[in-house]
Amino acid sequence: MIVPELLDKPVVLIDIGAIGNPPPHWLPLSDNIHLVGFEPNEKECRRLNESSNRDYFKSEFLPYAIGEKDEIKPFHITEYNECCSLLKPNFTWLNRFEYGPFFSVNQTIDIQTRALDSIERLSTLQPDALKIDAQGNELPILEGATSILNEVFLIEIESGLHKNYENETTFNELYVHLSEKNFMCMELFSQPAQKRNNCAANWESAKGQSMACESIWVRDLLKCEEQVLKSFSKSKFISILSLCWLFGYSDYALELINHKILGALLNDHEKLELCKEKAWFTPTDKNESSNFLTLTLGFLSHLLPTPTRRNLYTNLPRLAEKPNILKMFFKKD
Repeated sequence: MIVPELLDKPVVLIDIGAIGNPPPHWLPLSDNIHLVGFEPNEKECRRLNESSNRDYFKSEFLPYAIGEKDEIKPFHITEYNECCSLLKPNFTWLNRFEYGPFFSVNQTIDIQTRALDSIERLSTLQPDALKIDAQGNELPILEGATSILNEVFLIEIESGLHKNYENETTFNELYVHLSEKNFMCMELFSQPAQKRNNCAANWESAKGQSMACESIWVRDLLKCEEQVLKSFSKSKFISILSLCWLFGYSDYALELINHKILGALLNDHEKLELCKEKAWFTPTDKNESSNFLTLTLGFLSHLLPTPTRRNLYTNLPRLAEKPNILKMFFKKD
């Protein structure tokens, strides 16, 4: 037995910045995930909902741009589409680096944003995990998601280490905010460095400077009040344990299982099985031939910059059948 076999309902993942394909490190649990993504273009949102997604138990897309509150905001369309943002690029900083031109603004349009807490559909789902890649707008999104943060157990979030955008959320700001909300950082992955805009950009001795990182956060349930823990259902607790299984946090999961309130949600047989290491192994293969490479590259994907990583996620399902498709990962849109 492995942990997800105990699930009696899907794990609900809210994905802000979704492209409709699961990051490789989510694939071992994808058959048990209900994905809720967002696409503000109504035509594209309709297309995403009509297209079948075999990677998830269920996926749905809502036609909203997510921000701190319900309001009209300027949206900056940049030279490279992955750099588009509700925030204005900080060219005083960006012009010091080779990749600065990627952020050149070609057009600015007004767009309606919604706070997560104001979206009625989410209030019925009891979300378990939240994934955010919002080009510097992470803290405002979290500030508009107080109710959601009271529900979710795990947060995966991409944030800047420096302000590529004016008023960008940086990791140190996220750390303060999420710590105050009783989340603890479990892992941190720095993205590749960017080199400065001078002749040393071509020197092997030049390291450049890391601009962004991805971090994984979980709620520290052992610090929660008894009243909160007593409100958990067994289904919710199994979802929490399944997320621990997915991300390799079995030691933390055993802390939770051994807690007098949370542990009481499991029967003796389940507790006995979950105290065996084999219950926490993730599969190294699945039915489809492409998934071995997908899972193998899942960890390595954290080392890639966002544009390259998204091309990787889009094209991985065809990799096993067309090995030369690797060149597609690194082309610009």
